Amino acid sequence: MTATVSGLYRFPVKSMLGERLATVSLSPEAIFPGDREFAIVHKTSAWDSTAPDWRPKTDFVNLSRVEKLANLRALLDEDKHLEICRAGKRVVGGDPASSAGRAVIEQFLSAFLGDVANGPFRLAQARENSLTDVPVPFVSLINVESARYLERVVRQPVDPARFRGNIVFEGLPAWGEFDWIGEEIVIGTARLKVEERIGRCAATGVNPRTAQRDLNIVRTLSEALGHTDMGVYASVKEPGTIRPGDTIAKVRV
Repeated sequence: MTATVSGLYRFPVKSMLGERLATVSLSPEAIFPGDREFAIVHKTSAWDSTAPDWRPKTDFVNLSRVEKLANLRALLDEDKHLEICRAGKRVVGGDPASSAGRAVIEQFLSAFLGDVANGPFRLAQARENSLTDVPVPFVSLINVESARYLERVVRQPVDPARFRGNIVFEGLPAWGEFDWIGEEIVIGTARLKVEERIGRCAATGVNPRTAQRDLNIVRTLSEALGHTDMGVYASVKEPGTIRPGDTIAKVRV
């Protein structure tokens, strides 16, 4: 079987839905461009905008606790202007680098999250690495067949979008991605090293189409497979461009 990229995705704001990309250029030891560049800061967070280093997800409003965030989709253009949409329509946008643009976005977020404790809310922006759940510049890969395996276990659809992967691929048997750990792979013209499994949390229980918490993915994984992992993290070793349809091949030593 040949593994093939079926989709490329980035999620500009942590815990919101993201955008599908037609192509992406990866750089060595760097994040997936624009991914989790922003996050929503609550009042009791230790986030410091003057020293915007990585912080754990508990410092931000996240999908593990606030499923309504899945009603929002974040888009980021080439000029780093952020746009937030709901039900396919733009609800707010602006340049987060300007005080006026950031204020408009933060006003919307505080109103939208008005029933959530610890407001008002601010917009955090990463300095270098993204605000993913790990403090290293990884790219995430999700195997469609592993999601389909879970579908058979729970007897209902399991959208791979629940797992917020940057590179979604198919053509590999379920859980075959775990055999890549420690190996280098080539995707398009980029070369990556698969580093580790991705441990999952309650955020995966939220249906990205309905913004409702309808499954307990963590419990299902634990009971069916004895682990709570889905997908793998990889680091970029050689720069390159990736497009949907590109094959994924292990590097032969």
